[in-house]
Amino acid sequence: MKLLKQKSFALLVFTAVLFTVLYGYQKNGNRTNVINNIIKEGDIIFLASNSARAKAIQIASKSPYSHVGVVIRTGKSLMVFEAVQPVRFTSLNKFMARGNLVLVKRLKNDNVMTDNKTKKFRALASNWAGKNYDGTYRWSDSRMYCSELVWKLYDRAFGIKLASLRRLSDYSLDHPVVRAALKRVYGKSIPYKQTVIAPGDLANSELLRVVDL
Repeated sequence: MKLLKQKSFALLVFTAVLFTVLYGYQKNGNRTNVINNIIKEGDIIFLASNSARAKAIQIASKSPYSHVGVVIRTGKSLMVFEAVQPVRFTSLNKFMARGNLVLVKRLKNDNVMTDNKTKKFRALASNWAGKNYDGTYRWSDSRMYCSELVWKLYDRAFGIKLASLRRLSDYSLDHPVVRAALKRVYGKSIPYKQTVIAPGDLANSELLRVVDL
């Protein structure tokens, strides 16, 4: 009798755990499907992460966001085009799963995304895929970093400057975390006059609106 009760209890626990796992999977799956149905081509997705470089970017730009990518249609799928190593297309689910904090924004006036301009948008992305990531944040097409990539795509495909370009010296650089990051990247020769744009600058763009997920 005691053995039977133990087996019954074990079966009950197993069933409860299995139900929880399956329910969670279904819930997350439904959430993913909802997000996939809401997001459109051209949407800009901002992420926050916990790396040392991300922390420095967040402090210097006074923004919670340290990475950004843009949604582009490739064939029948929506992908996120991002500047990592190398510049590449990433699945929407994989991209969003990397962020502790996710923000999606869209042009307030997305009528500018005509068929011809959107084709140029996709063509530029295809041409830039495979470029090396620019960890020194230079304003050059030979290598690119995340917010530079998104800014240039919108500027060259749609003629839209999402935010004003800045100099490195415009950011808050005095925090020890930021100073240490600058030293790792540039050594003693910090290019304070270098043209840059941060994910937080794009997130604060007056041309964008929040997409509710």
